[in-house]
Amino acid sequence: MSRRDSPCWYHWPAASTPWEHPVVQTMARSHERVTGTVIPPPSPAHPVGFGAASDASFYEAAGIPCVVFGPGDVRIAHCKDESVMIPEVVAAAKSLAMAVTEWCGVAA
Repeated sequence: MSRRDSPCWYHWPAASTPWEHPVVQTMARSHERVTGTVIPPPSPAHPVGFGAASDASFYEAAGIPCVVFGPGDVRIAHCKDESVMIPEVVAAAKSLAMAVTEWCGVAA
């Protein structure tokens, strides 16, 4: 049976940590500090929901809030011609490192 034939493929549990949650705000703030780009709050002009699978579903089911964050454009993620620019990888790594150190209370 292929992965796409599995009944779980089409019924992946949802994950949704509210925009106002401190872990989401920490990640958004870190990204802004690294790139100078503000991540706008969810709105009709800036929707955040999309169909994809990640381990965030399982963490949230266990009561652990999650943020799914990375470089590139989610609209082409895992497509045949998926690509990401090296500066985006570097910015994402810096943003993640800054968010983790802030979240864990590590002094800069």
